[in-house]
Amino acid sequence: MLDTDTKRRIDYLHGFADPHIAEYDTLTSQDRWNEYADVILANPPFMSPKGGIKPHKRFSVKSKRSEVLFVDYMVEHLTLKIVSAMPFFDG
Repeated sequence: MLDTDTKRRIDYLHGFADPHIAEYDTLTSQDRWNEYADVILANPPFMSPKGGIKPHKRFSVKSKRSEVLFVDYMVEHLTLKIVSAMPFFDG
């Protein structure tokens, strides 16, 4: 059974002729670093584990917080540079 977020993503992508859906660890793996996308739909982590994570070195920001790195990844990998908004919860 699909969760609600997955169903919404499928509904959104329904209008695309040839959607490319990928799931991988963007924070610790560099395997797909050179791939770019017109649209990125994501459910980024809003909380880093205690002590942070150990990201690879290709991010433009230096952080161990997964939520910061995830946003950096999305901004760097969109083919069109657009303005976006995402809520961040503190605590």
